[in-house]
Amino acid sequence: MIYIIIVLLLSLSAVFAALTNGLLGLSSTELERKMKLGDRDAGRIYAVRKRGNLL
Repeated sequence: MIYIIIVLLLSLSAVFAALTNGLLGLSSTELERKMKLGDRDAGRIYAVRKRGNLL
């Protein structure tokens, strides 16, 4: 039972690490360009990316 919990927690840790790397890997200038073109998702991501040190 404990091994299942350990594997689950390690999997969650890997997912969150990958998501953090994915967000920090985005170019802020590219996100700004997409925001100007009207992409709402880029605006949401830019708000998080702008304060990347808080991730």
